[in-house]
Amino acid sequence: MKIDLSKLKIGKSVIFKESLDVLKFYDRLSYPLDKIINLNADAEVTDYSDFIAVNITINSDVLLVCSYTLEKFQEHIKDHISLQFSSNKEDENSEEDIIYFKGNEINLDPYIIDLLFASIPTRPIKKGAKLPKGGENYEVYTEDEYLESEKNKTDSRFDKLLDIDLDE
Repeated sequence: MKIDLSKLKIGKSVIFKESLDVLKFYDRLSYPLDKIINLNADAEVTDYSDFIAVNITINSDVLLVCSYTLEKFQEHIKDHISLQFSSNKEDENSEEDIIYFKGNEINLDPYIIDLLFASIPTRPIKKGAKLPKGGENYEVYTEDEYLESEKNKTDSRFDKLLDIDLDE
Protein backbone atom coordinates (compact mmCIF):
# COMPACT_ATOMS: atom_id res chain seq x y z
CA MET A 1 0.00 0.00 0.00
CA LYS A 2 1.64 3.17 -1.17
CA ILE A 3 0.41 6.54 0.01
CA ASP A 4 0.74 9.35 -2.52
CA LEU A 5 1.27 12.47 -0.41
CA SER A 6 -0.06 14.75 -3.15
CA LYS A 7 -3.55 13.38 -2.38
CA LEU A 8 -3.42 14.64 1.22
CA LYS A 9 -4.71 17.96 2.52
CA ILE A 10 -3.44 19.42 5.76
CA GLY A 11 -5.71 18.57 8.67
CA LYS A 12 -7.96 16.25 6.64
CA SER A 13 -8.03 12.47 6.99
CA VAL A 14 -7.99 10.24 3.93
CA ILE A 15 -8.78 6.52 4.15
CA PHE A 16 -6.96 4.06 1.92
CA LYS A 17 -8.13 0.45 1.59
CA GLU A 18 -6.20 -2.32 -0.07
CA SER A 19 -6.09 -6.08 -0.34
CA LEU A 20 -2.39 -6.89 -0.40
CA ASP A 21 -0.78 -9.44 -2.70
CA VAL A 22 0.23 -12.10 -0.17
CA LEU A 23 2.47 -13.97 -2.64
CA LYS A 24 5.22 -11.39 -2.25
CA PHE A 25 5.50 -12.22 1.47
CA TYR A 26 5.83 -16.01 1.15
CA ASP A 27 9.61 -15.92 1.50
CA ARG A 28 9.12 -14.60 5.07
CA LEU A 29 6.79 -17.36 6.29
CA SER A 30 8.02 -19.40 9.24
CA TYR A 31 6.58 -21.64 11.97
CA PRO A 32 3.84 -21.39 13.20
CA LEU A 33 2.58 -19.43 10.16
CA ASP A 34 1.97 -21.83 7.29
CA LYS A 35 0.04 -19.64 4.84
CA ILE A 36 -1.47 -16.18 4.50
CA ILE A 37 -4.89 -16.69 2.94
CA ASN A 38 -5.75 -13.01 2.58
CA LEU A 39 -4.54 -9.70 3.98
CA ASN A 40 -6.67 -6.56 3.93
CA ALA A 41 -5.45 -3.24 5.27
CA ASP A 42 -7.17 0.07 5.95
CA ALA A 43 -5.03 3.14 6.54
CA GLU A 44 -6.36 6.43 7.84
CA VAL A 45 -3.78 9.06 6.88
CA THR A 46 -3.78 12.62 8.22
CA ASP A 47 -1.28 15.32 7.25
CA TYR A 48 -0.53 17.68 10.16
CA SER A 49 2.05 19.67 8.12
CA ASP A 50 5.00 18.82 10.43
CA PHE A 51 4.23 15.09 10.48
CA ILE A 52 1.86 12.54 8.93
CA ALA A 53 -0.20 10.32 11.22
CA VAL A 54 -1.12 6.88 9.89
CA ASN A 55 -3.53 4.50 11.64
CA ILE A 56 -3.40 1.03 10.10
CA THR A 57 -5.94 -1.73 10.72
CA ILE A 58 -5.36 -5.19 9.29
CA ASN A 59 -7.76 -8.09 8.80
CA SER A 60 -6.26 -11.36 7.69
CA ASP A 61 -7.06 -15.04 7.51
CA VAL A 62 -4.01 -17.23 8.07
CA LEU A 63 -3.23 -20.93 8.30
CA LEU A 64 -1.34 -21.77 11.50
CA VAL A 65 0.25 -24.96 12.83
CA CYS A 66 -1.10 -26.08 16.21
CA SER A 67 1.72 -26.31 18.76
CA TYR A 68 0.06 -29.34 20.43
CA THR A 69 -1.04 -31.50 17.51
CA LEU A 70 0.93 -30.00 14.56
CA GLU A 71 -2.35 -29.86 12.63
CA LYS A 72 -3.00 -26.86 10.41
CA PHE A 73 -5.98 -24.64 11.24
CA GLN A 74 -7.37 -21.33 10.04
CA GLU A 75 -7.32 -18.27 12.28
CA HIS A 76 -8.59 -14.70 11.79
CA ILE A 77 -6.16 -11.94 12.76
CA LYS A 78 -7.26 -8.36 13.37
CA ASP A 79 -4.89 -5.71 14.72
CA HIS A 80 -4.15 -2.01 14.71
CA ILE A 81 -1.08 0.26 14.84
CA SER A 82 -0.52 4.02 14.84
CA LEU A 83 2.57 5.44 13.14
CA GLN A 84 3.98 8.91 12.60
CA PHE A 85 6.06 9.85 9.58
CA SER A 86 8.10 12.96 8.90
CA SER A 87 10.18 14.17 5.98
CA ASN A 88 11.91 16.74 8.20
CA LYS A 89 15.65 15.94 8.28
CA GLU A 90 15.77 16.93 11.98
CA ASP A 91 13.41 14.03 12.84
CA GLU A 92 15.73 11.45 11.25
CA ASN A 93 17.75 10.99 14.46
CA SER A 94 14.97 11.93 16.85
CA GLU A 95 14.37 9.84 19.94
CA GLU A 96 10.63 10.13 19.39
CA ASP A 97 8.75 7.39 17.57
CA ILE A 98 8.74 9.22 14.27
CA ILE A 99 9.69 7.41 11.07
CA TYR A 100 11.74 9.49 8.66
CA PHE A 101 10.99 9.19 4.93
CA LYS A 102 12.15 10.80 1.69
CA GLY A 103 10.12 11.58 -1.39
CA ASN A 104 6.43 12.05 -2.14
CA GLU A 105 5.30 8.54 -1.29
CA ILE A 106 5.16 6.34 1.80
CA ASN A 107 5.21 2.56 1.33
CA LEU A 108 3.20 0.97 4.16
CA ASP A 109 3.69 -2.67 3.05
CA PRO A 110 6.62 -3.38 5.42
CA TYR A 111 4.65 -2.01 8.40
CA ILE A 112 1.52 -3.95 7.45
CA ILE A 113 3.30 -7.29 7.11
CA ASP A 114 5.30 -6.69 10.30
CA LEU A 115 2.05 -5.95 12.13
CA LEU A 116 0.61 -9.23 10.84
CA PHE A 117 3.69 -11.21 11.92
CA ALA A 118 3.69 -9.53 15.34
CA SER A 119 0.00 -10.43 15.79
CA ILE A 120 0.50 -14.17 15.30
CA PRO A 121 0.72 -16.10 18.57
CA THR A 122 4.05 -17.83 19.16
CA ARG A 123 2.36 -21.08 20.27
CA PRO A 124 -1.04 -21.23 18.55
CA ILE A 125 -3.45 -23.88 19.80
CA LYS A 126 -6.29 -25.20 17.68
CA LYS A 127 -9.68 -25.03 19.40
CA GLY A 128 -10.30 -28.26 21.30
CA ALA A 129 -6.68 -29.48 21.01
CA LYS A 130 -5.25 -31.08 24.13
CA LEU A 131 -1.61 -31.45 25.09
CA PRO A 132 -0.62 -35.08 24.47
CA LYS A 133 0.60 -37.07 27.49
CA GLY A 134 3.13 -39.03 25.45
CA GLY A 135 3.86 -40.63 22.14
CA GLU A 136 6.44 -42.61 20.26
CA ASN A 137 9.87 -41.99 21.83
CA TYR A 138 8.73 -39.22 24.16
CA GLU A 139 6.80 -38.55 27.34
CA VAL A 140 5.35 -35.39 28.82
CA TYR A 141 6.22 -34.78 32.49
CA THR A 142 5.05 -32.27 35.03
CA GLU A 143 7.87 -30.32 36.61
CA ASP A 144 7.70 -32.45 39.80
CA GLU A 145 7.79 -35.70 37.81
CA TYR A 146 10.79 -34.44 35.85
CA LEU A 147 12.71 -33.45 39.00
CA GLU A 148 11.99 -36.87 40.56
CA SER A 149 13.23 -38.70 37.45
CA GLU A 150 16.40 -36.58 37.33
CA LYS A 151 17.11 -37.34 41.00
CA ASN A 152 17.15 -41.09 40.28
CA LYS A 153 19.07 -40.85 37.02
CA THR A 154 22.78 -41.68 36.86
CA ASP A 155 25.32 -40.80 34.22
CA SER A 156 25.81 -43.92 32.06
CA ARG A 157 29.52 -43.13 31.67
CA PHE A 158 30.00 -43.89 35.36
CA ASP A 159 27.76 -47.00 35.65
CA LYS A 160 30.80 -49.29 35.91
CA LEU A 161 31.77 -47.51 39.14
CA LEU A 162 28.57 -48.78 40.76
CA ASP A 163 29.91 -52.33 40.39
CA ILE A 164 33.03 -51.64 42.47
CA ASP A 165 32.85 -52.98 46.02
CA LEU A 166 34.66 -50.42 48.17
CA ASP A 167 34.35 -52.52 51.33
CA GLU A 168 37.06 -55.04 50.27
